[in-house]
Amino acid sequence: MNITIPTEANPFWNPFAYKSTKAAQNVMMQALAIDFEKEHKKLEIFSIHPGPTTTDLNGNITAEGFHTPDDVAEKISDILLDGNSHQGEFLEIYGELK
Repeated sequence: MNITIPTEANPFWNPFAYKSTKAAQNVMMQALAIDFEKEHKKLEIFSIHPGPTTTDLNGNITAEGFHTPDDVAEKISDILLDGNSHQGEFLEIYGELK
């Protein structure tokens, strides 16, 4: 599982270097998922965008629309335990930027 961000340009937040590396990471996850399926590997690989989350990276900002790490962890746990395959998917927990 890859914790990531959407890399499309948006009016809210566009740090070039950070988004460029995340874009590469997102493509790598999709490509690996395809390879794993072709090679019949019993590995599941996918990406999760947690949405705006209060962390050290953003100075522990607490603003409207931001989520606590505990809330995000619970949502991720729900996804991991839902019994579904998410192979190669990019999952938005909250979808604020879509």
